[in-house]
Amino acid sequence: MAAETFNSLGGFSAGIPEVVVVNSAGNVVTNVLTGGNVQASTMYSGAYNHANGAPLTTGDGSIVLSKTSGQGLFVDSDTPTFGWRDLLGSISLEETGGPNRPSFATYRDGIKQYQFDVNDQVWTEFHMPHDYVAGTEIFIHAHWSHISTGVTTGGVTWGFEMTYAKGHDQAAWPAAVTATIQQNASTTQYQHMIAEVQASGGSLLATADLEPDGVILVRAFLSANDMSAATSPFIHYVDIHYQSTGMATKQKAPDFYA
Repeated sequence: MAAETFNSLGGFSAGIPEVVVVNSAGNVVTNVLTGGNVQASTMYSGAYNHANGAPLTTGDGSIVLSKTSGQGLFVDSDTPTFGWRDLLGSISLEETGGPNRPSFATYRDGIKQYQFDVNDQVWTEFHMPHDYVAGTEIFIHAHWSHISTGVTTGGVTWGFEMTYAKGHDQAAWPAAVTATIQQNASTTQYQHMIAEVQASGGSLLATADLEPDGVILVRAFLSANDMSAATSPFIHYVDIHYQSTGMATKQKAPDFYA
C-alpha cells in the first residue's frame, strides 16, 4: 500500500484524544496529537480525501477501509490489537428423554435452568462471522454455577466435542475433537463462573481452516464433578470468544477478501 501524508490535523478543537496510526503489520508507527503530521502505510483504499485532517472518505462521505484479510480496527492505543467478541449459540437437547439428559430444574425463584449430572450433554452450533480475524485462535467456554450453600472444595470439568467445516461446498465435517477444562467451584451460592478452553490450534480445530460461513458443531457435557456438598452444577450458556476485525468482508462468499 502506498504511503500517504496526513496533513493539517489543526482544525480539531483542543483536547482531541490521541490519534494512533498502525501499519498493516499491526505496529504503531507514531502517535499524533492535534497539529501534527504523520506518514504511514494507510489502511484505506479507493478514491478519498482527507482535507483538514478528516477521515479518508469517498466522494459521498463513506469511510473506506482495506478489504485485505487480517486488517481492521484495533483497540488500545498503547498496545494495539484486535478486540474480542462473543460468538453465541443456543443449547438444544435430544428430542426424547435419555440417560444423559440434564434436568430442567428450578434454579432460583421462578427461574429454571439445565442441571447436569456427570455425562449429561447438550448440543449447540456456531456460525463463523465475517469479522473473524483470519488465523487467530478461538476459545469455547461454559457459563455455569451451583445453588448449594455447602460447597467448600472441589470443582467440575466441562467437555466440548467439536467438528468444523468450511461452507460454500469446500469441506465435509471431519471426525470430532474434544477439549476439556477443569475449574474449581466458587463457595458462593449462585456465583457466575466461566470455564474457558482453547478450541482451535494443535490437535483441536484447524485454525487455518476457520473462515466466515464455516460452522462448528458442538456437544457440551459434564465430564467430572467433585464439588463438596454433593451438588450438581447448572449450565446457563455456551459460547466462543473470537478476535474481530470490527468490519465486514467485501465478498459474501470465497474469496471473502478479493
